[in-house]
Amino acid sequence: MTAFYKSMNTDRDANRREKWKRHREQTSDFIREVTDLISRKGSIAVFGAGNCDDLELELMTSNYDKVVLIDIDKEAVKQGISYLPEVDRQKIEIIETDLVNMSTFREEFSKKLEENLPKKKLSKYLRSIQLKNEEFHEAYKGAFDVTVIAAIQTQLFYNEAVFILSERGGYLTTDEIKDITLDLVYVRDQVIPSFISMVYDCTKDDGYMIQWTDIIEINHSNVAMLDEIEKLYTGKDRINYVNKMCNSYGIPAGVNSYKLFYKRINSEYGKFLMRYWRWPFADNKHYFVVGLYGQKGV
Repeated sequence: MTAFYKSMNTDRDANRREKWKRHREQTSDFIREVTDLISRKGSIAVFGAGNCDDLELELMTSNYDKVVLIDIDKEAVKQGISYLPEVDRQKIEIIETDLVNMSTFREEFSKKLEENLPKKKLSKYLRSIQLKNEEFHEAYKGAFDVTVIAAIQTQLFYNEAVFILSERGGYLTTDEIKDITLDLVYVRDQVIPSFISMVYDCTKDDGYMIQWTDIIEINHSNVAMLDEIEKLYTGKDRINYVNKMCNSYGIPAGVNSYKLFYKRINSEYGKFLMRYWRWPFADNKHYFVVGLYGQKGV
């Protein structure tokens, strides 16, 4: 794991768990409702558990035989579960893994930039790569009764890739940087559907999938979104409104994940639910979040 991800888990408000209480209530509602729906409660897996500030772990340990917390930073997860009684911690398995094989890309991309590889060759490299964790995928196919994607979608690739480019791409011209950034966008747009498909495959047939993700950063021009949504009576109208706002203000990785997940569960799954809420991520940064769950079709 790099300092980039380490800082994301350590550079946090000490009172963040308390400040995220309302957000955590929303995520817990999804887990609680799915728990009530599913008859088989063997295992629940959280992809992107991090510090667990958005998870009510006791809700999961009291209802499932095994709780699997998956993240790139095992120490952050261990700290996140440290307050639990030993009897609850015994039900938890922590899997430290790089979900999209970012470590290989990080090494290769950094090396090519350090060698001052020409822009044309960099673009060719970026357009040819596929970022997947095949080992994890094969090991956990059909492994979990319930899978949860905990707002990891916007963290999976793009931000670190842009950071590496800014740190090591000083030899490139401004226009070349813009072109390479577009290549990184291309990779990002391959990573998200691949990741969603992997989680789908890791879910047992007739199991449930849950996801929540930040899709819009709230500012003065869109702060009225939640009020406007509440004025709409039908689910279709609300979805159309959210899609319209995403076109204007959306965070691409989050929006892509939401749309892919929605399309799949709306066409292939049995039961389906979508909700929206405000997430006070930090004192000066709030997000509009969409949460969804659905049942995997057999």
